[in-house]
Amino acid sequence: MRAQAPLSVMLSVLLAAAVAVPLTSAPAAQASKACRSVNATGFYGKVRAKVNVTRGKVSCRTARKAAKDVLADKGCFVDNGFTYNSYFKVPGGWRGQVRMNYLSLRRSRDGAEIAGEIIVLKDPVTRLREC
Repeated sequence: MRAQAPLSVMLSVLLAAAVAVPLTSAPAAQASKACRSVNATGFYGKVRAKVNVTRGKVSCRTARKAAKDVLADKGCFVDNGFTYNSYFKVPGGWRGQVRMNYLSLRRSRDGAEIAGEIIVLKDPVTRLREC
């Protein structure tokens, strides 16, 4: 019959393994960059949105412009029949969605992402401009 290792040895090996796995497999974390708010009037009415760059090297100026273009109807809406696969296209290669009070945009050429929180200031209109 084999002798069992003491409990303290088993716990220390388990703890070492638990610490080593995240250190070796986790990608480098990127910090989110907060930009100033934007104001726009469009399909969603008169709105203000807080803009953040969540991934990639995007200047605040570019992020704010892309968010404002979506909210001011500068692009077009691609309606694929369902909410989850329909999106906005705006100049600069940005595509994204606006849901409830949240804005998210992604640029496919470099994977950059922008997020925003929307505050409605005035009632929205009823029609989207489709592509």
